[in-house]
Amino acid sequence: MTRLQCLLVGSPANEPFAQTPALSFGNELARAASARLTVCVLPPLASLALFRRGNELVSAVRTEIERVKEITRLAAFEAQKLIGNRGSASPSLSDTPMSETQSARLIRLSRVNDLAVLDAAHCVECPQREIIEEVLFESGRPLIIVPETGGNPTPKRIAIAWDGSAHCSRAIHDALPFLRAASEVSIVTVAGEKDLSSMTPGADLANYLLLKDVPEIRVEMLSAPDRNIADRLNRYVQESGVELLVMGASMQSRYRNAILGSVTGAILDRPPTTLFMAH
Repeated sequence: MTRLQCLLVGSPANEPFAQTPALSFGNELARAASARLTVCVLPPLASLALFRRGNELVSAVRTEIERVKEITRLAAFEAQKLIGNRGSASPSLSDTPMSETQSARLIRLSRVNDLAVLDAAHCVECPQREIIEEVLFESGRPLIIVPETGGNPTPKRIAIAWDGSAHCSRAIHDALPFLRAASEVSIVTVAGEKDLSSMTPGADLANYLLLKDVPEIRVEMLSAPDRNIADRLNRYVQESGVELLVMGASMQSRYRNAILGSVTGAILDRPPTTLFMAH
């Protein structure tokens, strides 16, 4: 695998330390690509008893901050032992770790790396989902999302969810190191929800990828009679043994409380395999 030179993994600080699917994926990918690996260890959420008042509350806050810092430092130490000389692991902590979002430093680091890797969220409302969305839409870099079952850092069967959008085009360009190394690449378009009449055909994308030295390309048009594109993509991935799904990430609003595009949100809700996404 070529051209991937610096990778970032966002890894939650667990007590006791446990290697997450994203950390395992990123470590193996860095090994395969001979890339530098940076692990940003995210602190656990602080926990405080709200019934406390006055000096008791101040003391409890200080104690909790120190607990969060210690857990995060220990996790960074263990992550460093795991990755060895492939890179560095450091805690995502400021002097007041509860004063900013968990993902603030992760977003900054993403902007100076080729690729970020995160674990999939267990639910829509959990903090990890918010981190994924913030990194995806604010970092300006591509993101790999690894499901709980893990993923193959050198995937041989890759599918591209092609809808002709600028977001998808960018994701494809960013994913070229993976596409070139694959044994089989499928360009998949699902008809049913969007108007695809003005879309650049998948055959044109296939010709472009051939010029980029991507081998064994197939173009497939799928139908979704119930207009549920995400479900149809999920079925295709599972039936075809796809190891990496490349797709653009869209949102329906540019304002602060942005709403994810329906397909993007549904795929993030239930990732059928490892996702490679860009916005």
